[in-house]
Amino acid sequence: MTGHNSKRSSSLRYVLHSKEKSGMTICRIARAAAMATVAAAIAGCSPEVGSEDWCDDMKEKPKGEWTVNMAKDFAKYCILR
Repeated sequence: MTGHNSKRSSSLRYVLHSKEKSGMTICRIARAAAMATVAAAIAGCSPEVGSEDWCDDMKEKPKGEWTVNMAKDFAKYCILR
């Protein structure tokens, strides 16, 4: 009978281990969804490139933090209008 119990014990360990894995997967999915939501919220709060608010924000932002594309857009939309 010990052989039968060891099979049951082994299958129980497998079930418990697979539940742990699925719980970790669900946690990872929830974390990724939360991060995507935060990123979308942050992106939704920034003004549209080329708008008056965007130009004002860029004027306040230190030039060292600008990317090449930001500098091009600033020149195109805020200086050469």
